[in-house]
Amino acid sequence: MQFIQAGGVRLDYRDIELNEENIGSYTARQMILRIGRQEITMTPVGTLLIGAKGRIEVVGPAGRTRLLLVDREASGPRIKVTVNISDTPEPPTAQAAPKEVTWVWKIATSPPNIRYIELTQESLFQALMEVAGG
Repeated sequence: MQFIQAGGVRLDYRDIELNEENIGSYTARQMILRIGRQEITMTPVGTLLIGAKGRIEVVGPAGRTRLLLVDREASGPRIKVTVNISDTPEPPTAQAAPKEVTWVWKIATSPPNIRYIELTQESLFQALMEVAGG
């Protein structure tokens, strides 16, 4: 906050339009972070994503990263595929009650070995410095 008040860091916002299947069009805010002459944009991508409830693309002159709204317990993406090869359908099985999910923002590392990093002041600062080239 002290850097913003001193003028070394500026925050601006711009409305953008997103369009998602089953939701339609809506307005979201993109954040533009200016650190000296460097500009970093934080752009919302959507809410209806596989394995996440939200994604923000963080883009700077030296690269990009992603913030994901995921289950607090998740350490990385999980994919579960079930294949049933049979002419006879299987009878429905009893399903356990779904566990309650606590959604938190995390930083996603780059593919192919994606893992989630807890979002803290320090980890966000590190991610911003990486995309800024600092």
